[in-house]
Amino acid sequence: MTKAELIDALSDFKDDDLVVIMVHDTTAHEDIYDFYVDAIYLDPLHNNCESEIQLTIINHNDTI
Repeated sequence: MTKAELIDALSDFKDDDLVVIMVHDTTAHEDIYDFYVDAIYLDPLHNNCESEIQLTIINHNDTI
């Protein structure tokens, strides 16, 4: 994923949304990865924010 692609994927999010890097079920080594970009809408009482941005590494072995 390029910087431009990441910025485009994040363009609809608010500037104060939290960013979380998800790495479950993935062994990540120093390398270049693409990400799934997901909006997670939180309960208003959770972390005092409405949503967070989850970036999930796409494992090199995954096929789409």
